[in-house]
Amino acid sequence: MGKETDFYNALGALRYNYPSSVSTFGPCCTDCCNNSARGSGKCANCAEGELAKIVGDRIAMKIHNAIKLQSEWIGEAINILEND
Repeated sequence: MGKETDFYNALGALRYNYPSSVSTFGPCCTDCCNNSARGSGKCANCAEGELAKIVGDRIAMKIHNAIKLQSEWIGEAINILEND
């Protein structure tokens, strides 16, 4: 695979761990990892690590933080909509 494909695969795995609705989490599929992951895939930290191999630690961390914030804001918006 090319770097761009690897980037989008890692990004997708990271985003997958921040659903906007109820979801099932289980153990991360990465060896020696004790985190939880959506659908027992890669956890967000392992996905960030994959991303860091491609774009570096600093950018991977910024992307991860942005995805977390986006998930929080979407959750808040959904709560507002449900409580109207």
